[in-house]
Amino acid sequence: MSSSGDDHNLMHPADIDHEPQVKESVIRLMTRLALQYNAVNLSQGFPNEPPPRKVKLALAQAVLSGKDDGLLQNNHCDSTEQALTESIMSLLTKSSEDTLTDELNQYSPPMGRADARKAVSDYYSRLYNYEVSEDHITLTLGATEAVATALRTVGRPGDKVVIFEPFHELYCSQCEIFYLNPVYVTLRPNKEKSEWHYDSDELKDAIKGAKAIILNTPHNPTGKCFEYSELKQIVNLCLQEEDCYIITDEIYEHMTYPDDNGTPRKHLLIPEAFPEATCRTLVCNSLGKSASATGKSSSVHLAIFSSSFPVNLMSYINPRMAAGVVLASARLVFIV
Repeated sequence: MSSSGDDHNLMHPADIDHEPQVKESVIRLMTRLALQYNAVNLSQGFPNEPPPRKVKLALAQAVLSGKDDGLLQNNHCDSTEQALTESIMSLLTKSSEDTLTDELNQYSPPMGRADARKAVSDYYSRLYNYEVSEDHITLTLGATEAVATALRTVGRPGDKVVIFEPFHELYCSQCEIFYLNPVYVTLRPNKEKSEWHYDSDELKDAIKGAKAIILNTPHNPTGKCFEYSELKQIVNLCLQEEDCYIITDEIYEHMTYPDDNGTPRKHLLIPEAFPEATCRTLVCNSLGKSASATGKSSSVHLAIFSSSFPVNLMSYINPRMAAGVVLASARLVFIV
């Protein structure tokens, strides 16, 4: 992998003379204070409604059985919930000695179980008509870890990372941890059209010499869906650089809102809309918000690499490896 600048312009671990200035998460701090003082918590975005019943049943069945019983192969069948319930009731009446093998509660491959990654591949095929090999998919514990793994994979100390502001606090904190230099491009409101836009010249200046840009779309907290023309500009600017990657955070992919004319806004998947950017794009996604399962800590890291990367390189840099049962829950949610 080539560098975006001369090696002597990059920091090396031996040259770092300060510790990362990482503080307690503001979101967690406000949540803790809200609980302490019995206040309304407006800081953390978590659903109040439960995950789909079939998801919870599938997770329980996977934990109890320890194996894939094939109950979800025809996952859209109306009888799935009944079959899962019957299986759980049967498992609850068995002694532990009746289960001689268990694979879902054990170690899993670093990149995630093959069946879980296949389910994610099927998900993108079904919803976006986009074909991606499961060999280019890595599962992580939450979207936070997915973004961190992407930054750690492509970034080196001293590299520049472009971030649109306002932004989720984790982006700059992770840059600090990995000794990366965040540079910000401001989204400004257009009150007449109820839209948010960035300045093209500001973006051009920011991307010069950058190693990566973090693109959160649909955007938190503005709700902005980056339009085709905007994504096209971002893709072109990154491709003009020697080695600049697009790291997307798409956890809100299904939470899009119409414009003032009532026209639905559409979330675009960059590798599908811009095939030329496939080798420069790392897509981070999660089931947490879409399936109302923020406590499951299961997410998808869809990593599409150029030929210069070993397949699933990111899984070996992953700071935490997901257990088989957690990945089983990710598989079950994505095929609902």
